[in-house]
Amino acid sequence: MDDANETIRPSRQRPKSRITAIECIPLHIPFKVPFKIASGGARPIMETLLVKVATDAGVVGIGETHAWRRQGSAEMLPGLVNIIKRYFEPLLLGRSPFDIAAIMHDLPRSIHGAEAGAGLGSV
Repeated sequence: MDDANETIRPSRQRPKSRITAIECIPLHIPFKVPFKIASGGARPIMETLLVKVATDAGVVGIGETHAWRRQGSAEMLPGLVNIIKRYFEPLLLGRSPFDIAAIMHDLPRSIHGAEAGAGLGSV
C-alpha cells in the first residue's frame, strides 16, 4: 500500500475526535491589475474566506469559500461569516470530523430547513 492510501482508515480504526472550534478568517487579496468581468465594475481585490476546523485531537483542517458576486449574488464575506458562526458552528461543535456525509446533509437544513444540497452552492 502506498503512503497516500495508508492515511485512509476504515471508520472502526479512526480516532474518536470531536470538533471543538470553528474559526473564520476573511481575506482581501489585492489583484496586481483590477479584475473586470462582463458586468459590473472592475474589482481591485479578491475576497475569500478561510475556515479552520479544530478537533480535540489537536488536528486542524482548513477550507476555503468565497462570495459568488460574479454570478449576480449579493453575498459578501460578513454574510458568509455570519452563516458559518450562527448556523454551522453550533451544528458542528462536538461532532466527529469523520461524519462527513451526515454533516453535509445537515448543513443546508440548518440554514433554511431545505432539502440536502440546496443553498450550499457558495458556502
